[in-house]
Amino acid sequence: MVVEELIGNVSGVVAALPPEIIDKVGSLLTILKAVGILFIIYVGYLLMSAILNWKKYGRLKRIEKKLVGLERKLDKVLKKKK
Repeated sequence: MVVEELIGNVSGVVAALPPEIIDKVGSLLTILKAVGILFIIYVGYLLMSAILNWKKYGRLKRIEKKLVGLERKLDKVLKKKK
């Protein structure tokens, strides 16, 4: 009931508007749709970037651990030579 009355009120207001205003509103809606699509693409880009950075961070941590192990072994070898 309420929804039908609301739709009837909105359609009456839209019918009362001059055609120039309706054309401007139509172009505004097109622009808003384009902005919405760009926003969705940007959010997707941010998610992909976050996932790739997370993987990169994990690889760097593994390399760092291996490097620390190699440094320890190298220190032991150099101490034995002295």
